[in-house]
Amino acid sequence: MINHEDEWRQLKRNRLMTQVIGVPGAILVGLGMYGVSLGEGGGFHPILNDLHNCYAMLVVGGVACVWEAVMLFKIKKQEERLRNM
Repeated sequence: MINHEDEWRQLKRNRLMTQVIGVPGAILVGLGMYGVSLGEGGGFHPILNDLHNCYAMLVVGGVACVWEAVMLFKIKKQEERLRNM
């Protein structure tokens, strides 16, 4: 049986890994927003000059951010359950 300290360590590790995996999603959202609003053919990278690429970045980054939020809510719920034990 796992004791409370091990569960806390596992939850901390899961939260950290979720946040690390979620960082590229936030970067993609930022780059996509830059390309859609400010790029207009003068982006700092040629990929950002194509509107389709920017929209794809927004979709993929948005999905990653939503996944991260859902996972963090689940982890927070587990932390609350463990705290109330």
